[in-house]
Formats: sequence, C-alpha cells, structure tokens
Amino acid sequence: MTGPGRLAGRFIGLGVTGSIAAFKAVDLVRLLRAEGAEVQVLMTPSATRFVAPLTLAALSRRHVDADVLDLLPDGRIVVVTSTARAELLRNRLAAEATAVSPEVWRWLGIRAGVPHIGAATNDLFVPQTANWDLLDGVSFHKGCYTGQEIIARTQYLGRLKERMHLFHTEGPPPSPGTRIFGTVFGDQACGTVVQAAASPDGGSDLLAVVQLSALDGLLRVGTADGPVLAPLALPYPLPAAAAPNRPKL
Repeated sequence: MTGPGRLAGRFIGLGVTGSIAAFKAVDLVRLLRAEGAEVQVLMTPSATRFVAPLTLAALSRRHVDADVLDLLPDGRIVVVTSTARAELLRNRLAAEATAVSPEVWRWLGIRAGVPHIGAATNDLFVPQTANWDLLDGVSFHKGCYTGQEIIARTQYLGRLKERMHLFHTEGPPPSPGTRIFGTVFGDQACGTVVQAAASPDGGSDLLAVVQLSALDGLLRVGTADGPVLAPLALPYPLPAAAAPNRPKL
C-alpha cells in the first residue's frame, strides 16, 4: 500500500496558455494528481484550441475554468478564481508581489498605452485610432462583428487622421470624454481623453485620441486655455501617416 504523495494537501493552480506547450499540461496534471495534489486548471481561450477543457477536467477531477486567465497586451495578468479560493490565492500572491490600488492598475495600463473604453467613450473611436491594431487587439480576418466593414475599410483603403497618444498634465485626472484643444485648431476641439489616472510622480497621465495635425502645436485639456498637455513616449512605435490606398477604377 502506497502512502500519501509528496504533494498531498497542496492546492495548485495551473494556468494554460495558447501554445504548443499546452499539450504538456495533460501530463503535468496527471503527475501532480499522482503526487496527491489538488489541481485547478485555468485556461485562456487560445489554449482551448490545443487541449480540450474536458480532457483536463477529467484528469484534475475539477471543473476547468476557461476564458478567466489572460495576459494583457502590456504584460499585466488577469486572474479570476472561485470565491472559495480567492483569499488563499491572494495571500499566496502577496508573498511574492506588492498589493496596489485599482488606480495604480489603471495607471500602469495607461503608461503601457492600453486603452479602456467605457460608457463615456463608447462608439467614439474605431479600433485603429485607439491603437488596438498595434496591440494585436483586433482581427481583420475573423467572422462578422459590429462595425467590421468600417474597420476593414479604414485598415485597407483609408488614412487615419487621428491616433491615440500618451500625455502628462498637472492637476487631477480629466474624465474620459473630456475634449482636447490645440493652437492649430483654435477654439475647435481636436481630440478626446480616453482614460486618465493620477501619476505617482504627481499630476496625471492620460491617453487621448488626437488629430495628427494638432500635434504640431500646443495642446490643452478641457478648454482652449486649460492645463497644458506634455507628450510622453508610448512603449510601442506609431506608424507614419500613409496616403489613402484608393483602388484604381
């Protein structure tokens, strides 16, 4: 009669992402279970293209959570777990990481150039103006979805007149949807705040979609004489403006 395994009493969360290595998760779950561990498998949507969740559920003897663990474009990781395991998981993460406020989480996303579109900015931008094409956050090949025709025409035939940029300003964070003004456009708004958060170094950092021609002048937020916007570099390159790719008839 064999005794308890070396991992008896241990609870292990196993994250499986979408790559060829996902197939190794099958053997890993089998080995962990053989050593007495309780295994909870979390899969990204792309991982399910390599291994069926039912296979891992049968081996782990637990429901497999798919679409609950994902790597954001800027490297942050979203983890969703059951209520029963939430406190245990939080404590284990706290042993290796520093807890921060949701405001810091939002600020990290802003500095990484990853926009959050909320109620105030819904339907104001196509994905390309919010840089989702640069973040691999939009597909130009998958099946039908709302706005697909406009997005495809912009990608293959059009020329963007505005793009999302990163800025710093003194003072509190402006609300999403706040208009941007510039000396090139005078009293006419030339951009819109996508998201803003307080900076740990003071002032606020924000993402704003701005007319490309307005970048040649001074920009202000809120009003034509509002706080000045200082441009910051995004962590990814922006493509040069291209001429429209009009088909010849």
